[in-house]
Amino acid sequence: MILYGSTTSPYVRRIRLMLQGVDYEFQRTQVFQEEYREDFAKINPIMKVPALIDGDTTLFDSNVIAEYLQDKLGQPFLSIEQKNILATINGVLDSLVQVMILSREQITAEQAPTYVGLQRNRAQLCFAYLEGLLETGEFAYWDYLSISLYTTLDWIAFRQMSDWSVYPNLNTFYARHHQRNDVIQTDPRL
Repeated sequence: MILYGSTTSPYVRRIRLMLQGVDYEFQRTQVFQEEYREDFAKINPIMKVPALIDGDTTLFDSNVIAEYLQDKLGQPFLSIEQKNILATINGVLDSLVQVMILSREQITAEQAPTYVGLQRNRAQLCFAYLEGLLETGEFAYWDYLSISLYTTLDWIAFRQMSDWSVYPNLNTFYARHHQRNDVIQTDPRL
């Protein structure tokens, strides 16, 4: 099994955390660096990380890879309600990744106020929703859903993309998992 990705991608980190204790090869690649693109396009036509090759099976998206691994590793699948929560987590992350990419391309919030404002507002709405879910006991187990939330929050902190400090349940959740050995081993800051 070969996992392709970058050490800074929260989508890749989700899969790396799921694969703790599983024998696999990790191939670093950077879709934003020209020298990697041609070879990676042969593996993954959507040009996003992660990608996973397991024998004759090639998978192109973190959520598809996660579902494949849940089946392969005998872990329970996400319910429809959990997939909806995952869509919220992905909404935060996708929005803030877009803002970061714009910034890297030197497109400021002043140049694209509606788009950037929408992305930042979407993130805050998702934070508030996730805060409420934490209050009701969601994310009690260290599973793909919790891994996805943690890696999203840690990426946001790492990249300084948004402030979620006003949400005490998100802060508690983040602090509870921050010192896990598997989390430390996959820290993008290392």
